[in-house]
Amino acid sequence: GMDNMRVGKALGLGTIASWNGEKTRHVDKRDSTLCVITEDGKLRAQIKTVYYGWTTDRAKATLTSLISLDAGSRASHIELKLDDPAIQLATGIIKDKTAEYISPVTIDGDWTYIATFGRQSLNNDNQRSGRVCEKRTKLEKINNRIV
Repeated sequence: GMDNMRVGKALGLGTIASWNGEKTRHVDKRDSTLCVITEDGKLRAQIKTVYYGWTTDRAKATLTSLISLDAGSRASHIELKLDDPAIQLATGIIKDKTAEYISPVTIDGDWTYIATFGRQSLNNDNQRSGRVCEKRTKLEKINNRIV
């Protein structure tokens, strides 16, 4: 099949990275990686990945990612656990000149979101992409260089 999104040089949709206040760093330097399919059923698939000895700008840490995909949903649920709370995590969202950046002015409840909408596919289709997270999570729109 065709790749769907125009990404270019970007952090990437849902990519995990560290943030040092100025730039992001991918999970590229690490001692080892363990990846296990923890569920492979008709209703749910789950992949657990452990990045041992991830070298960030600030420290070396172990990062665990659990990605869940549920039948009937287009969303993926990602849980991240980091053994060093001083390391800040970052992720990407599509940035395209033809897409509108959307964030709520006010929203009730414990959850919030950021999103983009517009002709941001390789097929020039209207698409939306977003991140939903707890309000206690700091959401910032930052354009930065990637290391």
